[in-house]
Amino acid sequence: MCGLFGIQYSDPQKNSSENIKRDIELFSKLSRTRGTDTFGVSISQGETENIFKINEDSRIALKRKDYNLFLNKNLQLLASPLSINGQTRLVTNGTKFVNLNNQPIITKNIIGTHNGIIIHNESELKNNQEVLEGYKTKSDSLILFEKLSEIYENDNIGYIKSYNNYFRNIIGSFSVAFRLMSKKINFLSSNCGSLYYYLDGENLVYSSEKNILKIFLSNSKSILLDKNKENSIKQVLNKLIIYSDNLKTFLEIDENFETETIVNKKL
Repeated sequence: MCGLFGIQYSDPQKNSSENIKRDIELFSKLSRTRGTDTFGVSISQGETENIFKINEDSRIALKRKDYNLFLNKNLQLLASPLSINGQTRLVTNGTKFVNLNNQPIITKNIIGTHNGIIIHNESELKNNQEVLEGYKTKSDSLILFEKLSEIYENDNIGYIKSYNNYFRNIIGSFSVAFRLMSKKINFLSSNCGSLYYYLDGENLVYSSEKNILKIFLSNSKSILLDKNKENSIKQVLNKLIIYSDNLKTFLEIDENFETETIVNKKL
């Protein structure tokens, strides 16, 4: 069990760096109930993609000088849409002493976080024994994101349909939040329902638990939950959510991973 959390600010200039830092800290503290083995967060804005991750409990990591320098450096300018993707990890597969296994995971094309346990087939496992930092175990999450990156690499036009097919046939449980860096497109998906999101038009937030998301929205100074729209917190279950950084595009692929429901406009 791991805690996924994330925020998409379509217009971060309406907020302050301090409020955004507070949002990240709040989500990190709330999510540590789901994992304390490692902590990580990615900040994506414009052409920059930066990750901080460490083999520590988030409660300790949040006090580190290098973490706060990371935040200060990456939240100085709020001129364009801002994507935050974080995780508090409970290690179940793949040693935490291999930094590549810890999350957010970055591959050639993708930054992402995953919660769950996936049983990969033999062809996907063939490189699982390559030595990484002195260890011979890739996590199921690292293999997953390498596969998603490979799918896009092999077909950068029909990749969404290929993602649907891949997710539909996964053996095991997964909840994922990831972005295609070059496209500036973000994805949420789950086959077990351990992923929830709230969209208010200008911001999107997500979490592994509905209650964590409600507490966050009740305490955030930059994103407010309309009490009349509490039912607007949606569960991601057997579907794929796709959205652009500016949130002008929001696409949902239904419970059968087949039919596209266009909320705004197609990608």
